[in-house]
Amino acid sequence: MISFSSDLKIYLHAGPVDMRKSYDGLYGIVSNEFGRDVRDGGLFLFINRRRDRLKLLYWHEDGLVIWMKRLERGRLEHPQPAKDGKYATLDAADFQMLISGIELASVRRRSRYRRSA
Repeated sequence: MISFSSDLKIYLHAGPVDMRKSYDGLYGIVSNEFGRDVRDGGLFLFINRRRDRLKLLYWHEDGLVIWMKRLERGRLEHPQPAKDGKYATLDAADFQMLISGIELASVRRRSRYRRSA
């Protein structure tokens, strides 16, 4: 299991992405479509059209890292962003549920205290 701090920003690209893209191609999507710099922190998720593969791009100390998951059976859920958005934001719990195959829409969240930013 992968674990991240609860305050980490996680961004999921809205549309399907060609999984042949590597560091430079995914970095270009983050820069051009997300309007962000990978080096500023955060995780950037990309899912393919068949929704059986996921790539995660992030900056670790002195270089880019790509983590990939390929499902042997089943499909990943692809949450859609707000209207006209190019990406959706997830929290660490959403990310864990996404890669574990839990349908995010069916999850019932209980209210919790959150400190204002």
